[in-house]
Amino acid sequence: MGTLIRQRWPWILKQAAKFTRPGLDEGELVAVAAVATWTATMRYDWTRGPFPPFLALTVRRKLVQYVVRESRRNVLHRAVSLDSGGHEGEPLHEDHGDGQDGLGPERAAEVQALLEAIDPRAAGIVFRRYLRGWTIGEVAQVLGVSRERVRQIEVKAMAELRTWAR
Repeated sequence: MGTLIRQRWPWILKQAAKFTRPGLDEGELVAVAAVATWTATMRYDWTRGPFPPFLALTVRRKLVQYVVRESRRNVLHRAVSLDSGGHEGEPLHEDHGDGQDGLGPERAAEVQALLEAIDPRAAGIVFRRYLRGWTIGEVAQVLGVSRERVRQIEVKAMAELRTWAR
């Protein structure tokens, strides 16, 4: 088994590098990818198709699970609480005094974890557009870019969030 891991080591490092995010230990990502490689090897059934696609799917799935879990954990351990530190100082969870909260603390933690998994600029756009209700024009004006550029970044960010949310 050690031979397989050694043979696939460059591939394992490449896969782990794809999931590098701020606040995540790269060594942990490599370890997750290596364990997932070993797991895929143990669970592989040759009657269901070739090994490389099965391996890639298994490793990617484990890395995504790890990154999402760690992102959520990092959100909970951040020095800034959700009530006073949403994106760029804006709260995600708001108590309007009428018993109806915005997202609620649990949902706010999930949203915050997903926003931290993408580029900060894209996260700011998604935050303003979907959680604050800003128009594309308002976001473009604040960021000093065109409306089309905001739209492009938003489309890319939403596709990435859909991937992370799975």
